[in-house]
Amino acid sequence: MEHFVFQAENFDSSTNPVVALKGVKVSDFSGCTLTTVSATGVQINPDIKEAHALRGWYDCEGLHIQTRSISGKPGAGGMTGAGATWKTFAQAKAEMLGAGEKPDYYTAKASVVMIRKENCMYRACPREGCQKKVIDMNNGLYRCEKCQCEYPSYKWRLLLQFNIADFSENQWVTCFQEGAETILKSTANDMGHLKETNEDQFSATIDDANFSTYIFRLRTKMELYNEESRLKTVVVSVAPINPTEYGKKLLTDIHQMESVL
Repeated sequence: MEHFVFQAENFDSSTNPVVALKGVKVSDFSGCTLTTVSATGVQINPDIKEAHALRGWYDCEGLHIQTRSISGKPGAGGMTGAGATWKTFAQAKAEMLGAGEKPDYYTAKASVVMIRKENCMYRACPREGCQKKVIDMNNGLYRCEKCQCEYPSYKWRLLLQFNIADFSENQWVTCFQEGAETILKSTANDMGHLKETNEDQFSATIDDANFSTYIFRLRTKMELYNEESRLKTVVVSVAPINPTEYGKKLLTDIHQMESVL
């Protein structure tokens, strides 16, 4: 890191050099940013065809183009809009998203492959705003340690862990109440009722969610668990695919690819 600081402080931008970076993390949280890590490589005016092409474009056209900021709120323009940072899971892995001090956010189109049925929901405190798991006191009351109260009832909350995949790779994710209800096409209360009254239907409802495809907004961050670093990816939001919006996104991708060729 000290090496990068030294380079930044002594960087001469007067000649508008081409800077090539390999192994950086890309994030759009609070704006579009690039973050270096220990494995990042930096070259100034590298002798490669891409750098020469960029230099030629800048000298002929880029120098006269008015620039604009690409910073902004994450997700601006919607999950398929211009503000969304799309990644395949292979790209997210290659760019080491989640390895930095702050979490990284990205959007992916993926299909549900497998949902863990064990511990996928729990009895929670009925108090508004509290989501803590309650303890069955075996006397008709349920105790919330956070609220330090006992209640005659509880509310069900979903906490799904499932594997999603795109054409490049797969990823285990954690999904909370609202997103989980979208995935299962059922409310937490209805799922809780099935769990208590019809275990077969409860299991079938979960199975029916497999192989469905959505647009996922994901948050990923390396966390320490039992003294071991693990990448934790959480579903921030999930939405059905809007054919019109997704079609526009694909057209934009095609045009960008054509401009590179």
